[in-house]
Amino acid sequence: MGSPSGPLRPRASSNFMGLRATGFPPAMTPQEKHLFSDRVNSATTRLSSTMAASETPEGYIFVVYFHKNAAADALAMLRAADIRVRGHEIQFSWH
Repeated sequence: MGSPSGPLRPRASSNFMGLRATGFPPAMTPQEKHLFSDRVNSATTRLSSTMAASETPEGYIFVVYFHKNAAADALAMLRAADIRVRGHEIQFSWH
């Protein structure tokens, strides 16, 4: 999977559930964004996902979508991974 980009929703489908990441530091660099998406991939390595990200006036928005049958497992894996960016703990919740 490449770098996250595009709209924050996959094709309309009830087969996918989104997990939103929050708690990012301000003004993240492209390298920090890339490393973050790598950490998400590593934490959920056995699960297929689609990522979407956007820079807004309120900050960086990142959502990762999993098949509905795997979404609860993915949320548990991401929370257990204790992913941080510049010391900021990133929180994951249902989108």
